[in-house]
Amino acid sequence: MKKTMKLYELTNIYEVAKNIIENSTITSLSKFKLLGVIRSFSGIYNDYEQTRQDLVKKYGEPVLDGEGKETGNIEVKRDSKNMNKFVEEMNILRNQNIDVEFNAITVEELFKMELSAEICAVFMPIVAE
Repeated sequence: MKKTMKLYELTNIYEVAKNIIENSTITSLSKFKLLGVIRSFSGIYNDYEQTRQDLVKKYGEPVLDGEGKETGNIEVKRDSKNMNKFVEEMNILRNQNIDVEFNAITVEELFKMELSAEICAVFMPIVAE
C-alpha cells in the first residue's frame, strides 16, 4: 500500500511497533507483520532521528554531572531560552507529509494482537481500508 501520512504518524507507528516487538508476547505472525512495517519505515525514521539530533545539538546545552562537569551529552531543557525555537522546528518537521509504501495490516490482524485501544489507534494509518 502506498500512502501519504504525517511524519509524526510514521514515527509514532515505528516507535510503538518496535516497543511491542521488543517488550510484549505477540504471535510470531503479528511480529512478522510489524517487522515489515518497521522495515518499510526505517529509512524515513532514521532521517527523522538524525534531523532531531541535529536540532538538539543546535538548540541544546551540555548536560552537567553532579560536580558541574560536562558529561558529553546535550539536551534541550524545558526552561531553556531555546526550547520554543526547538519545539517550533520540531513541529514543522513532524507535520510534514511523507509518502511511504508498506504492507498494510488488516483490522482482523490488528485485533488479534490484543493491544489496547490507544495502541490500536496509533496503527490506524497502516490498516487496510
